[in-house]
Amino acid sequence: MDKEILKNEIEIYIHYYYGIKKSFDIYKYIKENSEIYPKETQQIAFFLKPILISLLNSTLLDTSKILDCRNQKNVNKLIERCISNVKLFCNNPNSIKEKNERLKLFKDIKEKLGNNNAVIEKLNTYRDVYLAHTDKNYFMDPKKLFEEYKTTYEDIERILKLIVDSLNKLLYSLCETTYAFNDDYKIEYKYILECIKEHRENQLNKYRKQE
Repeated sequence: MDKEILKNEIEIYIHYYYGIKKSFDIYKYIKENSEIYPKETQQIAFFLKPILISLLNSTLLDTSKILDCRNQKNVNKLIERCISNVKLFCNNPNSIKEKNERLKLFKDIKEKLGNNNAVIEKLNTYRDVYLAHTDKNYFMDPKKLFEEYKTTYEDIERILKLIVDSLNKLLYSLCETTYAFNDDYKIEYKYILECIKEHRENQLNKYRKQE
């Protein structure tokens, strides 16, 4: 394997992560703004409900996919590929010191992922019995599943941060490059709410003038 191929592979994981981040960020942002724009949110509640379900399910499913060691491609297997090709990460491929430093980095990343196995296993369970496959015990009552295998916003945020930090560390170690992501999609959603608010206020003013 050459350096460019490994770089492209890490970047594919990073872009996949960004898709998960967007889904979860938009989900949270809709929820947060329902308190700031309660009337506007209520006005499009029928529209938002399936969107929220879809965003959350997508977040949980895709987070499981990128971390599940049973998958053909996952972050742990990517780390193993980096370990197997550790010389690509060294300025001097013959330097034992440099090689050991890189191997320690990979080991630390794997250890941090391992420390979150309890949450990862719950995500895998969501995927196995509900999101990707159907288990009769949960299909008609998904709330039961999420009560039995409880995770929090903080759990998901911690896992997502761990994923991007790990991938950026691998990428930086390989070619001194990292990725940062914008959240312009938040501005777009707020614009929609502001438009609804303006329309509602215009309609109210129109009715008042008619009285």
